[in-house]
Amino acid sequence: MINNAHAPDVYTRPEASEIFDTKADQTDTYTKTEDDAFLDAKANVVDIVDSYSKTDDDALLLLKADKTDTYTKSETNLLLDEKADKTELIDSYSKSEYDALLLLKDDKS
Repeated sequence: MINNAHAPDVYTRPEASEIFDTKADQTDTYTKTEDDAFLDAKANVVDIVDSYSKTDDDALLLLKADKTDTYTKSETNLLLDEKADKTELIDSYSKSEYDALLLLKDDKS
């Protein structure tokens, strides 16, 4: 017996110190009353007007394209860079050249 307690029911000083070291200091924690006040101040799910339910969210996500079916901006830019530049088009006319040719065609008839 140690101080009127059975020996298996007491902690040694190192065991007690280890337990107390894992506990939070009272200055760093909230009381139950403070916790309850914070939780009461939080918005209730039914009070949130501008929010989506899980079902709404899932439906909206289904409308979005999968990442595997789309190009990133970098990939798109690379693909566009590989396309022919207007100056590289040999057998083509600019809009003004095309309009001039149409005017000439109209004059012939």
